[in-house]
Amino acid sequence: MRILQESLDNCYWNIIGAQLVADGDFGSKTRDALVKAQRSHGISADGAYGPQSRQNLSHHGLRTEQGAGTCGQL
Repeated sequence: MRILQESLDNCYWNIIGAQLVADGDFGSKTRDALVKAQRSHGISADGAYGPQSRQNLSHHGLRTEQGAGTCGQL
């Protein structure tokens, strides 16, 4: 859960509109942020992190050739 929260906070900060704390709790703030990220990709915005979200959302921590963490699709 923390990885999802970190990805939402780092990759979608301009869409979710507020900092999301990676506390491991799938509460209303995490769900709301996930819905906004899902909408930004034009996928079902149901607030559930399933196969469609996993395939389409960007994830934080992917490594570039230079070794820096970045956002990208798995």
